[in-house]
Amino acid sequence: MKLHSLPIKMTKHAAIRLINRFDISAEELHHVFKTGKFTKRPKKEGEIGIVERSIGKKGIKIVFKVYDDTIWIITVEGGA
Repeated sequence: MKLHSLPIKMTKHAAIRLINRFDISAEELHHVFKTGKFTKRPKKEGEIGIVERSIGKKGIKIVFKVYDDTIWIITVEGGA
């Protein structure tokens, strides 16, 4: 499954966490997926995946699922 070329959408919860904890744009979010380390890569549609990356001194952990060739971000952790 090629995750780098899929569009990204997110839940309201994830969007709020992203704004409150990290000040990054949608373009930078794509960059996290391209350069981050996949702790858990989904093997098929509907499985949970996790990607991690450090941004400055903060670490970001993104939990996502893939549905209908779209990455859906469920939650964003880290950066406290």
